[in-house]
Amino acid sequence: MCNPTAKRAIDCILCIVALPLAIILIMVSSIFLYIESPGPVIFKQKRLGRDRKYFMMYKIRKFHPDESEFGRGYTLASDTRCTKVGLILEKLKFDELPQLYNILVGDMAIVGPRPITLFFEDEYQSKYDQLFQYRPGIFGPNQILYRNEGQLLSEQDDPEHYYRTILVKDKAERDIKYFSETNCFRQYLLIAKGIYSTIFK
Repeated sequence: MCNPTAKRAIDCILCIVALPLAIILIMVSSIFLYIESPGPVIFKQKRLGRDRKYFMMYKIRKFHPDESEFGRGYTLASDTRCTKVGLILEKLKFDELPQLYNILVGDMAIVGPRPITLFFEDEYQSKYDQLFQYRPGIFGPNQILYRNEGQLLSEQDDPEHYYRTILVKDKAERDIKYFSETNCFRQYLLIAKGIYSTIFK
């Protein structure tokens, strides 16, 4: 298990180092997004995090502004709500860059379980308590394993039912096992693995 104090210090250092490049990428992404789909560029949504506390998570908007991002808690492959730029941002994971702010203020970590969308919050009531001992993160084992989750869900007759009955349990149990057993070094290797899977898979 990774020491929380050491992990927090590493997160802050890495965020500060990455911030200049992240700001440039956010600005460029925002310009292209606004050209295609005028409207607010940064999207925020309440999520469930460490100790089951709510926080506002920030992303670059990938949907058209007239589409509700508070609807279903998942995205299908070629989701009609997505802009063309948004699909590219999601593919490259550039839409997650504003979460560096969440990391700096202590809501999130670079590596950790993904924060829980409120759409599926009821599936975690009185279950998976150990999952909420960790700060939610940008990179995690499920982000690599389910790199093409949108395609997987698109192949299901009932995507929501599949997510609730299969993915919630599988993701929670994998995250609990991984983050309770692995050291800091192995956890931060997920950053390299995540970047590799984003580019080459």
